[in-house]
Amino acid sequence: MTMQQFLTITASTPPPALRQAMAAALAVEPAHRQEAYPRFYDRVLDALGLAGQPDSGASSFQARRRELAA
Repeated sequence: MTMQQFLTITASTPPPALRQAMAAALAVEPAHRQEAYPRFYDRVLDALGLAGQPDSGASSFQARRRELAA
């Protein structure tokens, strides 16, 4: 997922909810490296309940998480 996709999906999310979801995602793993950003975006979308949105660009992180949950 790209930043533009993330911004498009979260465009209608109230800023306080988005900030809270971002803080929760950063508590799991700080996004210091480029490879961490897709996981960060996925965690934020998951916290907002938007992970199943069409065009969410769910990364392999989400797919692996679903596999492990099954």
